[in-house]
Amino acid sequence: MARLTLLALFSALVGVHAQTVTITSAQTFQTMDGFGLSEAYGSAADLYSLAYNYPAAPFDYLFSEGYAQFSILRLQIADGANGILPTSPGSPDAEPTYVWDGDDNGQVWVATQAQLGFGVKTIYAEAFSAPSFMKSDSGTLCGVTDSTCASGDWRQAYANFLTQYVLFYAQENISISHIGFLNEPEVANATSSWMLSNAQQAADFLPILADTLAAANLSTKIACCDAAGWDDQVALTAGLLSANALALVDTVTSHAYTSPPSSPIPHLSPTQRVWISEFADVTVNDTTADDWYATGEADEGMSWANTIHDAVVRAGVSAYLYRVGVGLESPATGYQPLVATDFYAYQRLWAFTHWSRFVRPGAVRLGTSATASHAGTLKHSAFLNPDGSTIVQLLNNADADSNVTVVAGDFAVSATPGPVAYASVQVYAAEGYAMDSIATTFDAGTASVGLSVPAHGMVSLILSEAAQSGGSGSCLSPVWAQCGGQGYTGCQACLPGSTCVKENTYFSNCFPPGTTSF
Repeated sequence: MARLTLLALFSALVGVHAQTVTITSAQTFQTMDGFGLSEAYGSAADLYSLAYNYPAAPFDYLFSEGYAQFSILRLQIADGANGILPTSPGSPDAEPTYVWDGDDNGQVWVATQAQLGFGVKTIYAEAFSAPSFMKSDSGTLCGVTDSTCASGDWRQAYANFLTQYVLFYAQENISISHIGFLNEPEVANATSSWMLSNAQQAADFLPILADTLAAANLSTKIACCDAAGWDDQVALTAGLLSANALALVDTVTSHAYTSPPSSPIPHLSPTQRVWISEFADVTVNDTTADDWYATGEADEGMSWANTIHDAVVRAGVSAYLYRVGVGLESPATGYQPLVATDFYAYQRLWAFTHWSRFVRPGAVRLGTSATASHAGTLKHSAFLNPDGSTIVQLLNNADADSNVTVVAGDFAVSATPGPVAYASVQVYAAEGYAMDSIATTFDAGTASVGLSVPAHGMVSLILSEAAQSGGSGSCLSPVWAQCGGQGYTGCQACLPGSTCVKENTYFSNCFPPGTTSF
């Protein structure tokens, strides 16, 4: 048995649980689209202010290979004075006067950094509502079932509005991959800033939107319906099926405020994906967000690791998006960011990092099973990434460490470069980094890996790891991006004109000429 001693070892175990997790690659589930966030709600300005003083740091936290490596960005399509159609053209058939400032409340800048700087391919633009002049007094889109307006049928005008938004971003060399036209429609009302809709009313609009996007030669996928909770989205999806409109939806989207994802949404085809497109901490005080684990409060890192696991494994979601990446804390509403504007990363960021950094877009979830002993406290999942690596996620919810043997039941595990495991446990906030490599043992004869999963900890185990492009210097990091450091496996060379400079043990960054620090 070959022993791989990595960067950090955990102390000797007391009261250790033992368990075996077996991977079955012949059993497959959903394909992953990734994990992401939004910089809407004015938070793009917060991110810009932070980036002004620390040019690369906030984007490294969110999108670089050394950190969360988020792969989805969500945009908000404004419908009022800050939107692209601030005034009514007078009637649905009148020529609209669109307004485009190339900024979109800071979101163009964020999207440019994410897509062109870090290669984020999935950008989801969502309208919370049609412009107010397109809605009835009750808050529904004029022209859908039970929504007759004196001004006429505005469905085509709304489809044109959404399509034009995508075209404006294309003008900025940003490709929007998904578009949505509703936000929590089941809890909206006549005075809401978002739009009320039931399944039939959404079905009345979907064919028009699909045809309008196609006529503009856009391949943008349609998402629906961003219900406030999972149970409501299940009902809306069933309603779309009854109205013969579900086939027009590429991605079913839901939030998790009023009910969490608990089981797969039925009636979907193999090509239709399901996302949690928004959720966030709504704890007003957010007092335990500095803790990976303390008492099991919802805002702790381990709680978020479990929340994402349950959505992916129990409900079959292909993506999970946090409400705001970098932004101001909001004690009044309870909505909290992943990273505060004082550059403080909460422990929930590291929970997302386990998932987003290691489970990449295109990964296929594989079957896993565990021995019965302590099965209720150990959660497990496995994914086959497009690069050939197999990722095993282990969450130990017990009060004692757990010795786990991971068995590759029906596929070979490569001994070169060998299994690598990263763990998150409680750390001091001042350390600022919550993922450390841990020791593993590899038995080539049984194709198994042994490791210890800390109490109330999460471990990401990499099997059959693909060769890292950065190790050979075959890829180039952009200016300000990370290019080295302990535990970093990304590009280790910089674009011409910049130099890789060591900042500390964990970070080396690409600096432009004449610059050696942030």
